[in-house]
Amino acid sequence: MLKVSTRFLLLTTACIACFSAALWAATSDKKEPAPEIKLERVPPMTIEQELASVEVAPGFRMELVAADPQIASPVAIAVDENNQMYVVEMRDYSEKDKEHLGRIRLLTDRDGDGRYETSKVFLDKLSWPTAITCYGGGVFIGDPPNIRYAKDTD
Repeated sequence: MLKVSTRFLLLTTACIACFSAALWAATSDKKEPAPEIKLERVPPMTIEQELASVEVAPGFRMELVAADPQIASPVAIAVDENNQMYVVEMRDYSEKDKEHLGRIRLLTDRDGDGRYETSKVFLDKLSWPTAITCYGGGVFIGDPPNIRYAKDTD
């Protein structure tokens, strides 16, 4: 087993090598045109079609717990100790981060059937939220360049 300092040195060396290679590639005088990439257009699907299109391992199943209009453009979720679901919504592209269109929705399954019936905005006007994790009755939110903590105290 490597010592911590040796692992750190190896990791640091690898990072420097990757950074150097990327920097060299970016500043190289020989610029070749990037190949044109055409992405296949994927037609929209119904919720039933989406669920049927996913393969799961034997013994597992996939179930719908929330969908439009309860949530829009989800990018991350976290479930707390009370089975409440926090959903990060990025309602536009990162280029519009100054418009603060990101938000966190709080969904609640009131009857315990696994479907979240209620949905409300927990926090809005975020620049570019991309991550969330529950802690201490609230949530940490990755909203680059910030990490925010939000907790409903009333």
